[in-house]
Amino acid sequence: MSVVRSRTARLARCLRWLVPLALVAAPAGAQLTLTYRLSTLQNPRGIAWHRLDAPHFTILYPDSLGEEAQRVARLLEANYRPLAASLGKAPPRIPVVLNNQSMTSNAYVAWAPRRSQWYAMPNTSTDAFGPMDWYTLLAKHEGRHVVQEHAVRTGLVGFMGRLFGDNTVSFLGSLYFPAWFWEGDAVGMETALSEMGRGRQPSFAARMRALTASGARYDYYPAWQGTYRTAYPDWYEQGYVLTSWVRRHHGDSAWRRVIQRAARNPLAPWALSMALKQETGHALPAVHRAAVAEIDSLWRIQRDAIVETPATRLSPDAPDYRSWSQPQYASDGTIIATYADLNTVTQLVRLRNGRREVLVKRVGIINDLQFHVQGNTVVWAEYQADPRYGERNFLAVKRLDLTTRKVTRLANRTRYTAPQLSPDGTRIVVVELTPSRAARLVVLDALTGAVLQRLPDDPGMLLTPVWAPGGRDVYAVRIDATRGNALVRISLDQRAERTIIDFAPWAISRPQAIGNRVIFSSPRAGLDDIWSADTSSGALARLTSRKFGASSPRMSNDGQRLLFADYGPHGSDVAEMSVDAQREVPAASVAAGPVLFADSVVAQEGRLSPAADAAAPLGRLSVKPFAGWSRLFDFHSVTIAPTSDGLNSGLALESRNLLNTFGLNAGFTVNPNERTFAVESGASYAGLPVIFDGSVRLGSRASSYVDSAGAEQGFSWNERSAHVVARLPLTRLNGQQRQSLVASVGAALTHISDQPVAFRNENNNGTFLPVSYTLTASHVRAAAHRDLFQTGATLQAIYRHTPGSGDYDSHIAAARGTAITPGLFASHGLVMDAGHEEQRPTNYRFSSEVLFPRGFSRRYHDRLTRVGASYGLPLLYPDLALGPLLYVRRVQGSAFFDAARGSDRLDTRVVQYRSVGGELTADIAPLGTRTTMRLGVRVSQRLTHDRKAVAQFLIALPQ
Repeated sequence: MSVVRSRTARLARCLRWLVPLALVAAPAGAQLTLTYRLSTLQNPRGIAWHRLDAPHFTILYPDSLGEEAQRVARLLEANYRPLAASLGKAPPRIPVVLNNQSMTSNAYVAWAPRRSQWYAMPNTSTDAFGPMDWYTLLAKHEGRHVVQEHAVRTGLVGFMGRLFGDNTVSFLGSLYFPAWFWEGDAVGMETALSEMGRGRQPSFAARMRALTASGARYDYYPAWQGTYRTAYPDWYEQGYVLTSWVRRHHGDSAWRRVIQRAARNPLAPWALSMALKQETGHALPAVHRAAVAEIDSLWRIQRDAIVETPATRLSPDAPDYRSWSQPQYASDGTIIATYADLNTVTQLVRLRNGRREVLVKRVGIINDLQFHVQGNTVVWAEYQADPRYGERNFLAVKRLDLTTRKVTRLANRTRYTAPQLSPDGTRIVVVELTPSRAARLVVLDALTGAVLQRLPDDPGMLLTPVWAPGGRDVYAVRIDATRGNALVRISLDQRAERTIIDFAPWAISRPQAIGNRVIFSSPRAGLDDIWSADTSSGALARLTSRKFGASSPRMSNDGQRLLFADYGPHGSDVAEMSVDAQREVPAASVAAGPVLFADSVVAQEGRLSPAADAAAPLGRLSVKPFAGWSRLFDFHSVTIAPTSDGLNSGLALESRNLLNTFGLNAGFTVNPNERTFAVESGASYAGLPVIFDGSVRLGSRASSYVDSAGAEQGFSWNERSAHVVARLPLTRLNGQQRQSLVASVGAALTHISDQPVAFRNENNNGTFLPVSYTLTASHVRAAAHRDLFQTGATLQAIYRHTPGSGDYDSHIAAARGTAITPGLFASHGLVMDAGHEEQRPTNYRFSSEVLFPRGFSRRYHDRLTRVGASYGLPLLYPDLALGPLLYVRRVQGSAFFDAARGSDRLDTRVVQYRSVGGELTADIAPLGTRTTMRLGVRVSQRLTHDRKAVAQFLIALPQ
């Protein structure tokens, strides 16, 4: 399950290509090809890790999660056989790593090494996942992924996996089976084996419901491989409909047969479609059409029965998809909400007279994070990164004064969620999630962020607290491990609790207390609508009935107007209606709506009772420390593939431990062109703030030269190389902006012997001992869906020299930077870059660190200064599919200008370079995947030298 959405992923991708490689490359002549570099995804030092072994799972956990680890083991074992039944293969033992340092709600099953990673933080509302206990949900959803991972190890996929290990299975598993299969099938199982799950949440399929109702074309390839024309449902939603339709018509074992047939087929891009054709009579695009048509017909019946409550749309019309969320009244009657569309990242905005005013341009209210408006003040929580350890993050509480538009950080590096201002605006109530997964209410001073009151740890999970009128009590949604959610009233003075709505499997979402009732959104009747609960009697009444659902209710202080987010074909809008008691429908008069597509899966699987979830007969499992040398190694793959330089091929054994603190590979490489052989190894250790990377090589090399007579002469030599780098990566997250600073120092050693000839300014016989220093800083902003570039800037400084007693002497100092700004229109971008380097070679030249002007072949200069600029814009969104072979998502163009000045050290010989040109490229997804490659052509016109036009073919690897 990946619930961290695309904006965070785009930030990571931006850092990968905007920021030049911060690690020091091996110097020329040192052909180190088996390297290993760990990411920054580690937990902080000082955590005592433990393990317990259940019959089919090994649980690794920090000491503060001891009781939860026992519960996780019981949940996993209770679901083990039910999850495996329909796919027919019970998986072998797998490690499950429990992480309690992150405030991100997420979990996943991964290869290389094979494991499941769970994060302790649940979603902060019941909107997306319903009221299921977080670890219960993960036991079912991630448990199904474990079963899937084992089930696909059959046929060719299984054979190659047995030969080469997890890396190969990971690659082939993704190639044969798209992410919609993995996630959609798992959503179906979490729904079938519980009374809750996403398949029962109408909001989960809201986008598909609205698209099909609008009559918009919704074909398979754009739906799966992505489009810039509109917002399509993600692969969880798409996959749930596809996998459930197949099961609905062809039985619970249909996917078992499809997997077996597909995995035997060597034609990977067609394998799944051909297997579905055999099973269902339809190829994959036709299965998609049939599934969407069928569920749309069921939705149409549901829509036709709805008598819609009248409401007025307040947000402005827009031709494309938009998302207005969490609308709330300010003291002056204007409306505060978050807003995003295809060309705009999430903003905090004010809606006044149908016009949108931006308050915070890139606000950090993303995913399921919430904000609250009281009077003239807005408070919210947003993510905050740990500077070094990627597996730890925090939440910061911020405050906005709507009059001055000043943003203040009230609480830093906290575990606070869902801040809510008191009726008088002087206090804020939050939910604090402790490292042991205990939830407790905390009251803060609204001006300083100081803690005024901290209630004892709660036995359950609390979500979305809201103040009761008078400011003495708090309402909150309580999640129970087996019974769903309830609405409770908690007295801050007496610390007593009263239940307003008893535990139920239908979600109680984003409540608001007003007078003697609490309003909230809920799918109780089959669609998300606004409901009210009488705080004295608990009586429920439905306030709205909208065709596509209503959510995030807020009632005016006088109780006369109701504001909500209203979903429709173009996304969600802000709507308002008058509150009329005559239109309210008592709960007893509202029939429960159908759970579309879930019924057949539930019938096939036989729902696992909450009691069975909680009572696996394990007893208390013994605990061992997870420590020692054994925890450093987890050999998982043998790789036969081209190595990092693209010239050598090799066979390498790879290991990476479960905590991502140590990794290595070791093997041999062969260069077919040179007909040479070497033994190599690379390793990386990230258990300290500084990450250490190293590699060694022992082997032979070969080359050739043309002698004075014009004859080609071959020669060979022996080479021993070693390379070590120490790097300190630091990062900072502020809303949707990420800053990073990476400092590194590296040293290398290359010893060459038995070389019969010598070449000027290159490695020859002797010892080469370069040392390198690199400092990279970057500032990157999140990009909207259609943006060609993520705006931001990066700056890198490099110094490399040869101190010590080696046989070579050389120096290079370089600096380069890139700045990307928005263009003249939406989605356009201007990229400006510059670089300068100076070299002082005695008998060796380092590789240049500055890009050469486009259209020219590189030449050496002691001094080189370059500036360049390019302007890019989208031209076309073709959404063109050539079956599963190729999908064209976007065509874009750019124009550029480059200028450079090269000279010798004394500045006596100066060469000027200038060029202009353009590029025409297409973003494609090959072989039925979502992986993006950029292909195209560049034409450069030299303005100096021979003034020739130069054409180049461009290919960019996935970003």
